[in-house]
Amino acid sequence: MSLSDGWQSVIRLDERSYQWSRDPVARLSDDFRQLCSGISGSPCLVFRADDCPDFVDSSLCELFSHWLTIDDVTSASFCRAVFLLDPSLEPGTAENMSKDSFPGLRDLGTINVIRMATNGLQRLRSGPYFYQEASFHHVYRTFPDSQSAFFSAITQSPTSGQFIEHRPTDHIAVPSRLYSPPQTAKLPLSGLRFASKDVFDVAGLKTSAGSRSFFELSDPKPKSAFIVQKLTALGAVLVGKAKNTQFANGEDPQEWVDYCCPWNPRGDGYQNPDTSSSGSATAVSSYSCLDFAIGSDTCGSIACPAAAQGIFGLRLSTGALSHEGAFTVSKYLDTSGIFTRSIDILHLVTSQLLEGTSEYGRSPPLSEVVDLPLLPLPPPLSVYPKSSFPHDNGETIASVDRFIKALESFCNTERTTLDIDEEWKKTDPQGLGLSIYSELKMVALSPLVKLRLKSYRNIYQKNPYLDRVNTEKLKLARLVTIEDREKMVQQKAFFANFAYKQILQSGDGSGAAGSLGGIMVWPFNPQEPQYRDNCPPLTPHVNWRWDVDYTAPLAGLPQVIVPIGQFRYESRITGEPDFLPIAASIVGPPGNSSIVDVFYFYFYALNNGGHVAGVPEDFHVGDWEHSMVRFQNGVPTEISLSQHSSSGEAFSYGALQKIGKRALIFSSFGDQAKHATKGSHNIPFTLPPLPPLNLSSVSIPGIPSSVLGYLNLSAILEAVLPANFLQDKTLMGTLWDPVANAFAYNYTFDFDPHRSVEENNKFTPLATKSQPNPQPAS
Repeated sequence: MSLSDGWQSVIRLDERSYQWSRDPVARLSDDFRQLCSGISGSPCLVFRADDCPDFVDSSLCELFSHWLTIDDVTSASFCRAVFLLDPSLEPGTAENMSKDSFPGLRDLGTINVIRMATNGLQRLRSGPYFYQEASFHHVYRTFPDSQSAFFSAITQSPTSGQFIEHRPTDHIAVPSRLYSPPQTAKLPLSGLRFASKDVFDVAGLKTSAGSRSFFELSDPKPKSAFIVQKLTALGAVLVGKAKNTQFANGEDPQEWVDYCCPWNPRGDGYQNPDTSSSGSATAVSSYSCLDFAIGSDTCGSIACPAAAQGIFGLRLSTGALSHEGAFTVSKYLDTSGIFTRSIDILHLVTSQLLEGTSEYGRSPPLSEVVDLPLLPLPPPLSVYPKSSFPHDNGETIASVDRFIKALESFCNTERTTLDIDEEWKKTDPQGLGLSIYSELKMVALSPLVKLRLKSYRNIYQKNPYLDRVNTEKLKLARLVTIEDREKMVQQKAFFANFAYKQILQSGDGSGAAGSLGGIMVWPFNPQEPQYRDNCPPLTPHVNWRWDVDYTAPLAGLPQVIVPIGQFRYESRITGEPDFLPIAASIVGPPGNSSIVDVFYFYFYALNNGGHVAGVPEDFHVGDWEHSMVRFQNGVPTEISLSQHSSSGEAFSYGALQKIGKRALIFSSFGDQAKHATKGSHNIPFTLPPLPPLNLSSVSIPGIPSSVLGYLNLSAILEAVLPANFLQDKTLMGTLWDPVANAFAYNYTFDFDPHRSVEENNKFTPLATKSQPNPQPAS
């Protein structure tokens, strides 16, 4: 949809530019129209009673001041007209109130204050709007795309939810954060704005994949890519599509032809934004109105632009997240990634993408399941790849050393310097004695390109435009046989196994169970200016060969880029000194794909809580308890036990008594909890707040009546009750094997935001066989 189709005219308020959508959020009923006729065509504020219950002037001004701190769309210009939505009023009731009753708002420029019933206005949230002809419209603050990061701006209809694309565009428009509900467990990303690389489908819109010909041939997509679906379902707000290179290949700025290459804001402003996800990275590094952006990574398209622009970038493990609905360059290499300026937002978005919330049926991390810390596990190995440090820049060496030392302190480990090329030669997986540099080569050209070339020729009777990188890749790809491709895939598999087992998983290369795995750390940037008018040789882009920077993509590992400093250089553009970012790359073993949490739920027909001071305690029919075993790479490593209404306890799996390989756990009398040992177990107990006891009418020699008038009964009882006031009792009684009498289910999660939680979470019964009870330990 073109820009003019979705917008009304630009308006200027407080030196800011705004636009408002044609599609209204809500319309006034005929009862209210005449009352509000004098303010048509005005910006306004809406206050709902659930956000400001008393509607008094001081409360309204305090809430408005808070909005100014959290929302970059709201400004004082919206105070001209104020609507107070009061659900206590009879439907159809409204009154025009005197502005003199609201001196604080009057000082902010308020002319009209209208209090009205909420009938027909339930869709309105508190916040700024544009009022026109009895309708309330969302307003969008527009920001110029001065760095040419965006392919298009995107808004969403407040009524239908349809995505609306505005292109061509020289700016993006962001909605008020107040239109989004507060962040909750179900909407943890609510109100966060993001941009999407134009390789991810967006429902109702075309995908260009960086090619004008591809865009021309493309049809509107029936649904969004999986990652876009999930982010928006979690509350994130999509505000635009970011540019990328043609068909998401690694290209330098001079090789961009169909669309203008984004401008890296760092240094003198003429530095290379770097590789195919540079639009997403540039949007994050340049615009504070954006919280994060998503990109794709084949061989460095997350790490390279993040390092070049001094922001955080996270490449997800290959296969960690569905790539459905994304333009694919190589099914063996492609994955998604995230760019942010904030490590907190990076953690929030990543954890929600990979774990989701309880609504999606994902189990939370064990540290969130239990109150007590896990027993300590071995510290991770810190690998310092020798071949990645050719730098002689003192600022770079000092920054990296400070970062490594901080990382060593945090992880309680020490760095181990390795020459990865020499380690590869020692391993020699194919018996060829070759180094990584001469052996590992990958050619990646999306199969979709060949199909689209054929379709384009059939429809338009001519060839589409291919830039020089894709032209050369197409020539090379035609020479690659099936046997060649199989060999490349085999080489990649050999290297992935080598990197994980020999370098990262454990210090001695044994891959010992229970190890947290290693991390590999090195400086990522070239530590020298990379000017956008340079035209490097074509070969590196066409025929990838191994470099330490390609470790994560070729091995399918997660990688995070961390900005850690800056170095000084003399700009050949300005002739003046300037600064460019220094970034560190951290690569570790994959996490989610190797962790499985197995829950065992136990139902007891009767819960007998025993007696306290002769009074039955928590006696009821039916009770559920559970235990959970965490498996890493198929090996049990931790166990969590439920206890009462608290979160319970967690232990390393090796700490528990075993029968064979299976852990022995104990049920308390009456079954209120599970415990790791037999005996008595104190139950944490806190008395509820009790009303103070007034004994002021009683005369006790030596005690003032003021003290007797306010006795803290809860504190008195806690002082006199023994520490073991409540206890669980466990013993070596009847042994019960839950596997011999259990129902087992295979759980799958099939995410679709348009389906109910029950439809997304599927349980398939598994066949179970009764087994004889194991023999108790002597």
